[in-house]
Amino acid sequence: MIHVAVISTGDSAGDNLASKMRLAAQDKGIEMEVTAVPVNNIDKIVKADILWVAPNARYEEDTVKKWCDEHKAKYGFIDPLAFSTMNGELMVEKTVELAK
Repeated sequence: MIHVAVISTGDSAGDNLASKMRLAAQDKGIEMEVTAVPVNNIDKIVKADILWVAPNARYEEDTVKKWCDEHKAKYGFIDPLAFSTMNGELMVEKTVELAK
C-alpha cells in the first residue's frame, strides 16, 4: 500500500486530483491511499509515503521538505499540465516510479 498526500492551497483542485488518482489506482489494481491536504494542515498528516505538491503550493517547498525529512517520506512537484487536466492516471504512474 502506498500512502499519498496531494498538497495544495486548500482549493477543490487538490481534492479532485486525489479522487482521480484513487480511481486510476483502483483501475490498475494498485493499492494506493490518496488524500488531499491543504499545505497549512501538513502537520495533521498521519501517514504518507509520498507528498505531491500542487503548482499553487510550490512556494511551501521548505515546509514540505521539512515534513518529509522528519517522516522519511518522498515528495515531488505535480506537473502544471497534469494538475490542470486532473490526470490521475499519469500521477499514479509517477507515484509508482517515485515509490521505488
